[in-house]
Amino acid sequence: MGASTGGPVALQRLLAALPVSLPVAFVVAQHMPERFTGPFSDRLARTTPFIVQEAAEGELVAAGRVLVGPGGRDLEVVRGPDGALRVAVLAPEGQRACPSVDRLFASVARAVGPAACAVVLTGMGRDGAAGVAAVKAAGGLTLAESEESALVFGMPHAAAEGGAVDELLALPALARRIAARYGGR
Repeated sequence: MGASTGGPVALQRLLAALPVSLPVAFVVAQHMPERFTGPFSDRLARTTPFIVQEAAEGELVAAGRVLVGPGGRDLEVVRGPDGALRVAVLAPEGQRACPSVDRLFASVARAVGPAACAVVLTGMGRDGAAGVAAVKAAGGLTLAESEESALVFGMPHAAAEGGAVDELLALPALARRIAARYGGR
């Protein structure tokens, strides 16, 4: 999942609406500075049914968990030699937005291919558009928040205008679509 302006509220609402029984791990790139993503992760842990924490190098990507990219760093999902999915916490590559949604989504596309689901939520700018295209090219599901519920429709609109978004949905419908994809209610 990727978000910017308005993302903390959107992420909290979306995660709170999902069943914890989904066999899914969530990795989040929320544009946020250092020292803010830890408290944000703690708040999500208190207000959603999932185990949420700020991602650390080598952390296991596992069902029922939400890993939030640390502010000022980028996050990638990599498959280790043992086949397990883990996160790599990396220095930014010069992009303006950090953690980079594009970099996260591209890594997810490489790591899990058609099992991937990219979700672009509210925010300004174009971050996420190239990453969504990578997930779509890998055969994954691509979703974006509709203008109906997005505080700022910039990022979802940029992702959709490239033609790589399968569905534009308001937050409640996004939760239902994700749950349906992975066997939830």
